[in-house]
Amino acid sequence: LFYSVPHEELFVAVRESIEENGVVGFQNACGVGLDGFMELLKVYLQSTFILFEGGYYVQKAGICIGSCVAPVLCDIFLAKFDRNVQNGLEGKQVCKVVRYVDNYLVLWQRSENLLTCQVVESVLKVFHENSSGLKFSHELP
Repeated sequence: LFYSVPHEELFVAVRESIEENGVVGFQNACGVGLDGFMELLKVYLQSTFILFEGGYYVQKAGICIGSCVAPVLCDIFLAKFDRNVQNGLEGKQVCKVVRYVDNYLVLWQRSENLLTCQVVESVLKVFHENSSGLKFSHELP
């Protein structure tokens, strides 16, 4: 997951999260304004160097796995994804969607009117439409 998180969508999710939880409180707690923080985050994510077999490389996408902020940033990104998926699944046969780290469990009510494959296809469509380029695999019981 870390290497797959698209930066632009991550920046939107982080900004929205800060705005939803209070910009003034955030600025007072960390001593920097929202725009300054976002610029700092952008520089941080775009300057990740990796030493591999004697050569230095710049990581162009995602978040470096060794980064201490990687789990928090991924959780913020996926929380926004969770909200979008929940909204997209309203009115469908889905009863509950739960996430643990980057694994999702989707529970739905069986119906004689809908085939399981129809429900699965509609759920996968919602996941794909909100994925921001992330790839999902799925398993059925």
